[in-house]
Amino acid sequence: MNNLVQVVQSSTHTAGHQLDVVVVRSDSMVPPPVVSDHSMMGLHCSNQYDSSFYTCRSCRSFSYNDFEHDLLQSDLVRCLPDDVSELIAAYDDTLRSLIDIHAPYRRMRRSNRQSQCWFDAECRAAKRTTRSLERSYRRQPSDGTLSAWKSQFSSQSGLFQRKASEYWSTTLASCSNDARQLWNKINQVIKPPIASKFTYSASDLAMHFIGKVDKIRANTASAPHHVL
Repeated sequence: MNNLVQVVQSSTHTAGHQLDVVVVRSDSMVPPPVVSDHSMMGLHCSNQYDSSFYTCRSCRSFSYNDFEHDLLQSDLVRCLPDDVSELIAAYDDTLRSLIDIHAPYRRMRRSNRQSQCWFDAECRAAKRTTRSLERSYRRQPSDGTLSAWKSQFSSQSGLFQRKASEYWSTTLASCSNDARQLWNKINQVIKPPIASKFTYSASDLAMHFIGKVDKIRANTASAPHHVL
């Protein structure tokens, strides 16, 4: 309806609520309000940081010795059923319960962003260091941890810019004698990102706010009424 989509799809509050709302249209720009009690906020939308989630078992922590020990102590081994149907059910229930204990399901993030051609092992190591220093600052905020994080982030930004510049300079220079390949590489540099696709519709957004308003009214129904 009206080609409106809600950009924010996850909670933006520590209690799991959604406080930030960004509604955009793909075919027009929304002008800033003439009168508003909020500051103007600009947003750049890109699919560079899109991600999805999937569920898989945590196999890295799986211990064959512990699994074998628990299996030998289970009723499937110690009290083997005589009936075939009961044996199959015991086999399925025992293995399923043990695998849930030793290799439980966990929610993993799958990044949909396109990898950069120049992003190599040195860039990944720098990014890991930056994230490590950021976590240190989040755990123990201080001037020292903040300075270390900012310094590393600045170094990472410089490294990324240098890697990108060196890669594209070398790549474009190698295609100087091939006009078709050269324009193909240039198109990769200047090609605009593809707009992200969101599942929330304008009706979903309207129902979301209707539910929030109804909840507020229900919680404040017993409050004293004031006339302005």
